[in-house]
Amino acid sequence: LPAELSIGGGDNSGNLVTSEARVRGTISHSNGFVSLILLFIGLTIWKIQQVTDRTKILWLGLLSILAFFYVSAKVLYSLLMLVVFTIVMIAPRLSLAKSVLGIVSVGAVMVLFGSTIFGQDRLASVANTPLLNPNMDMSRAIILSKGDNNSFNWRIAQWTYLMGQFEFSLFLDMVLAPIVLLVRII
Repeated sequence: LPAELSIGGGDNSGNLVTSEARVRGTISHSNGFVSLILLFIGLTIWKIQQVTDRTKILWLGLLSILAFFYVSAKVLYSLLMLVVFTIVMIAPRLSLAKSVLGIVSVGAVMVLFGSTIFGQDRLASVANTPLLNPNMDMSRAIILSKGDNNSFNWRIAQWTYLMGQFEFSLFLDMVLAPIVLLVRII
């Protein structure tokens, strides 16, 4: 990206300085970019269902371009968004053919994402969380959140901090105390 469009990610020659070549610029975060691309994917699928056969190939071309940008944004969160999107698209008119097509589509995007070195690293980082690693407890995830660039561990640390701060604020105490009690019961 040109230096004008990159937030700390480019030099004057347009080369990326950081090792991560993720989306930066007017949207400022790759999650926002992927959400916008997913919106356009949904609109393109809707339009494909509305048009005649002559222009359908153009819309399929646009859909493939959007899918390319969706995968190249390198966002792990996008895989979860795609699964939810596919379920929402298939659920109103559920059939075996649409279910298989949805599973194949999501599988293809996951294979494309996992085929890159960055995607493999992001998928492997999920294994370094208490979610999938039974040997890791919450305190270790909080300690690791300071340097491992794992957003899941960072969220655990932030929520732990927030839950600890409710004891010092009357308003937060009134709002969060019933939630903490429910969580402990469950």
